[in-house]
Amino acid sequence: MSTVRIYKVAELLGTTSQEVTALLKRDHGIEVKSASSTIEEVVARQFVDRLAKQRRITLPTGDIFAETPVQKGKKPGGPAKGSRTTPALFVRQVVAELRKVIWPTRKELVTYTTVAMVFILVMVAIVTSLDYGFTKLVLAVFG
Repeated sequence: MSTVRIYKVAELLGTTSQEVTALLKRDHGIEVKSASSTIEEVVARQFVDRLAKQRRITLPTGDIFAETPVQKGKKPGGPAKGSRTTPALFVRQVVAELRKVIWPTRKELVTYTTVAMVFILVMVAIVTSLDYGFTKLVLAVFG
């Protein structure tokens, strides 16, 4: 037997998952925890049909609970399998991408480098002091 998620039922009825959950509990005695919980397809069909008639909702024709199949095959945006890029095309693409790059100014470059160097020096100082402290502690304890 297949199952249907509560949020799918709510989408079909144009309502919220919370309302569907409350109606299932009230009318059918079915308790579900969340919108991603599932119910049997037969129960979902009866529930959706009954509510659609009550609310005068037109349901889509065909299998209303069918999952849309995932299409396998070519992925858009990439070259087809087996086709190769020529070296000249590759270089042109690299140059085009490099033109899109926003390069830092000299002032920004100096600032970034200074920040990185200061950070590294601070971290070296912290690690050195911890190493020195643990060395003294180990020598004092096991000395």
